[in-house]
Amino acid sequence: MREPNWVQKVENNDEDSIRYTISESDLDELKITPSMWDFLMIRLKAAMHVSNKPDYNPKLFANKLAPHEGA
Repeated sequence: MREPNWVQKVENNDEDSIRYTISESDLDELKITPSMWDFLMIRLKAAMHVSNKPDYNPKLFANKLAPHEGA
């Protein structure tokens, strides 16, 4: 999953506002349906940066590619 407006933010020198995590409260804004969210949590949880989960540890994701990115 990627920030939907990352290209525009980079072009506008606004890289600090790029989201690198997702929260369940973002789902409506990102147009992610409950069934899609369930799929993502089942299939990609190890690569997801879900900030409002108790087991979220940002250090696990620092400087690492996700499995689907060739890691």
